[in-house]
Amino acid sequence: MKNLERFKENNSSLDDVEGVGVGVPGPVGDDGTIYKCVNLGWGVFNAQEELSGLLNGVKVKVGNDANVAALGEMYKGGGVGYNNIVMVTLGTGVGGGVIIDGKIIFISMYEFGRDFQRYHSGKRIGKYICQYN
Repeated sequence: MKNLERFKENNSSLDDVEGVGVGVPGPVGDDGTIYKCVNLGWGVFNAQEELSGLLNGVKVKVGNDANVAALGEMYKGGGVGYNNIVMVTLGTGVGGGVIIDGKIIFISMYEFGRDFQRYHSGKRIGKYICQYN
């Protein structure tokens, strides 16, 4: 809310907005479709399209909150200067984002937890994480 208040105080308009990024607690497709967001009571819908429409066409990118948090840490937080990051989020559930060679690795939460225990697809990356083809 502070950012919204600052936005208004600076007499900014949507014309000044280059894009909006949103992280949601649930699985999200590449096109911004949320497949289910139990914590918020949301079913399946394309949040990217919906929000962009509400913002008069401003570009919107939607992703899983743990993945977005990992990317944020890599670019502006404790992960600056690192290309390989594992981010664990704790809230109403446990989430995780994995970045290998500067790219987010998309895995389900079941797989995220399981991959710390064993290997999958015969590919070993780092000490614990396995990437899927």
